[in-house]
Amino acid sequence: MENTKIPTLLNNFNCNSKCNNFLELSHKYSDDGILWQENTYKRAKALADPIVYKRVVDIGTGAGKKLPMFFGKINSPDKDKKVHFFQVDFADNREDPDPDFADFLQINLEDWDEVSTLREKFDDGTPTIFILSDVIEHLFDPRPLLATLRYLLKKMIKID
Repeated sequence: MENTKIPTLLNNFNCNSKCNNFLELSHKYSDDGILWQENTYKRAKALADPIVYKRVVDIGTGAGKKLPMFFGKINSPDKDKKVHFFQVDFADNREDPDPDFADFLQINLEDWDEVSTLREKFDDGTPTIFILSDVIEHLFDPRPLLATLRYLLKKMIKID
């Protein structure tokens, strides 16, 4: 019998991917009446405000309403101050997406080859904020995503 107290890939680091039983990842879920993980977006915005960033990437965007709700009014007509937004998920389940607000990237977050798209797209030194809200616990294997984010974040951090 497997010891579920030891965090391993097999038991999804003690989560056992049980969240996958509650949510059908390819199903559209409406945000009407509920705003999941609202505090994550509020905190990301508060942390982002005092720094210079050029890109915000919402990984696991779902219905796609939270990113524009918290970051939607920050873009400037000044090209040097413009922020580029991306929404990333397994499938495009965004409700009423605004193509002028964010680009959508369809990526299987558990597939090493597909997740490498994030590395190719964002490995350019541009200051970027990555938001993952209600995402990792739904992945059977979070390693491709976490390894890619670690790589990108290490390259962005500059220590003087």
